Amino acid sequence: EKMRLLDYVKHGLIKLLRKFNINTLIFAVGIFIILIITCIGLVKISATGGMAKAQKEAEIAYESAVQLKDKQKDKEKNTTQPQTEKEPTVSVITKDRDPEKINKYYGESVFVGDSVMLGFSDYCEYKGEGFLGDPYFLVAGSFSLYHALSDSSNAILPLFRGEKTKIEDAVSQMNDVKRIFLFFGINDFNMTSEGANGVFKKYVEFINRIQEKRNDIDINIISTTYILNGKDQKNLTNENISSLNRKMKNYCEINGYGYINIADKVGDEDSGLKPEYCSDNFLHETAAAYDIWTTTLEEFVP
Repeated sequence: EKMRLLDYVKHGLIKLLRKFNINTLIFAVGIFIILIITCIGLVKISATGGMAKAQKEAEIAYESAVQLKDKQKDKEKNTTQPQTEKEPTVSVITKDRDPEKINKYYGESVFVGDSVMLGFSDYCEYKGEGFLGDPYFLVAGSFSLYHALSDSSNAILPLFRGEKTKIEDAVSQMNDVKRIFLFFGINDFNMTSEGANGVFKKYVEFINRIQEKRNDIDINIISTTYILNGKDQKNLTNENISSLNRKMKNYCEINGYGYINIADKVGDEDSGLKPEYCSDNFLHETAAAYDIWTTTLEEFVP
């Protein structure tokens, strides 16, 4: 259209030259020059506007391409790298153990001990029927070796068939029980002036008394767990607990008894019972601690 306009102007000027004088010609040339300049300006404006538009479109296309590339990278990253998952819930039965074997083993067992063992009894009850084969428990708060060996009517003893009963007498009536697990020491240290050695002597005396009534029963000792660091009470110290555990482990090795070291899994001699496993800012334990008890007991099954 612009070229046709120029041709029209050119032909018009030729007609004017034929019809008019020199002044008219000068005027016409001036008009022609103005028209030429105007057309060039229009063409330039049009060209510039088109280039700007094209540049803008190119920039938009580039940004879209970059965004698409980034999305593709993220997609490839998500497909090539494993997704972060929540930590799996710890299974009650370790995957390399046979649940039926574990339940049968502990279903023929009795656990004996103080308030810490009582806590494990409550834990097992909370887990529901069938947990660890529903073992027997002979437990009582503040129960100790000294009470177990005492003939006093005031001695603290667990209930068996509704009555306070000595452990050896109760076990002698448990015909379906093949093994016993003992947990003592915490309530015994302040009942002797001999420290760990005095508690060790009472432990051995108590085991002998059980075997006098049931010489066919399998004896197992669970290590005495520590108290919270800095909570010593007279002879009840982590140092004495550690000493007792060493004596009992050696005793079990000599006599062929089972020894289960739970103490070092929920604490240690230097730092004591780990705070995250302590429920009362002293020595009693949390459900998380009893989870460790459970796993350790499962691993103990031959």
